[in-house]
Amino acid sequence: MKLNLERPPEQELISYCKITDVEIDRRVLTTEEIETMTTATPIQICFKHDVNIKPGETIYVRTRAELIKRDLDQEIWTSMLPSDGIKLTVTVPAKNLEIKAHALHMEEVDTIVDTDVTKVWSLRYGMFPYQSLVFWWHPRQENRCPVAK
Repeated sequence: MKLNLERPPEQELISYCKITDVEIDRRVLTTEEIETMTTATPIQICFKHDVNIKPGETIYVRTRAELIKRDLDQEIWTSMLPSDGIKLTVTVPAKNLEIKAHALHMEEVDTIVDTDVTKVWSLRYGMFPYQSLVFWWHPRQENRCPVAK
């Protein structure tokens, strides 16, 4: 299992980007275990943990991470293994962003929670490797620069 996070280009913000929680098959990894399994490159924070999955077996995986991102940005979260779906929760510290999501899949993603600071989407259908969720955000209309006329 791998999780890669983009590191910000500003050195002083790197410490704010981290993987905070990992649960694999109902086993919560300790902070020390997460740190041991995490490495950093100049552009990414990389978590890797080997998991043996028998044919026909199902496991549950949950991760949580903190990132510093720009007000206008996007992410693509891709599964590299077949799965029976994905649930994505995005929490932002301010109410000034519009956040949207779309599944790169035949089926549409369902919106489960839609508040000013928290969004939860679920794709309750099987996913093949490289199918993904794209989510993006931008300042709400009242916070954007006026359009030139």
